[in-house]
Amino acid sequence: MTGGEPLLRKDIFEILRFLESVQNISEYNIITNAIPLNNKNIEQLEKLKKLKQLKISLECSDSAMNDSIRGKGSFEKIMENFRLLRELSSKELVLMFTLGSYNVKSTYSMMNFSADNNADALIIERFVPQGKGAELKEHFLKKNEWLEVVKNIIQFTELNILPNELLPYKAFYIDLKNHREVHGALCNLGDESMALMPNGDIYPCRRTAIKVGNILGDDFNDILIRLKLLRESFDKNLKGKCGTCRVQTKGCIGCRALVYALSGDLYAEDQQCFL
Repeated sequence: MTGGEPLLRKDIFEILRFLESVQNISEYNIITNAIPLNNKNIEQLEKLKKLKQLKISLECSDSAMNDSIRGKGSFEKIMENFRLLRELSSKELVLMFTLGSYNVKSTYSMMNFSADNNADALIIERFVPQGKGAELKEHFLKKNEWLEVVKNIIQFTELNILPNELLPYKAFYIDLKNHREVHGALCNLGDESMALMPNGDIYPCRRTAIKVGNILGDDFNDILIRLKLLRESFDKNLKGKCGTCRVQTKGCIGCRALVYALSGDLYAEDQQCFL
């Protein structure tokens, strides 16, 4: 469950209780900035058996940098509620950082900050300039900056690999409770993974605002076929170095969400690739 801020919805607990009742949903998570949390709604969240993780968004481990983006006093309030969650909740708590050129130099300190504050895990993602974020378009990570992020992850997790081996992955999940084990996320655009919007529209991913159908009006099997055809289209239509890349056999097609946000062309070369 993501947003915006899902916990601001007046009917959020009605929605969550419905998810609890759906037999073929085994678990779900919530991405939140943690600001709306309090003793009462933490108690309500704790009762939800299928809710496994609360992923808490921060811009930086530095309060001034975080507040310059999220508003004055937000860092202190987020961390206050993080500590309240740690005291009152048994849910896994994951700190989630989205990197742009404005905060990339703090990547390593973010990872240490997460470990020092007893987070169960942390997520490193990349800023995609869409929606309101389009106003910060020039701050997307350049390829040299993304390379440094990958090097920092290798150093922090003590992986004995070269940066190129992590190139196919678009985001990273570092399990702090399991010896800093690192998991990478490949692009799942078109792989039966999708984002469901509040009006029923379905996007291939939450960062790629291309409608492939509507759950309220379209046959779901038709939607799955459209997603499959979208994925297959990348095999023939990728441009620039993405079209001839040797890494593509490992599932790498670049970040199509970023490419689309920057160029309006879903098949353009990925400007973030450091090969």
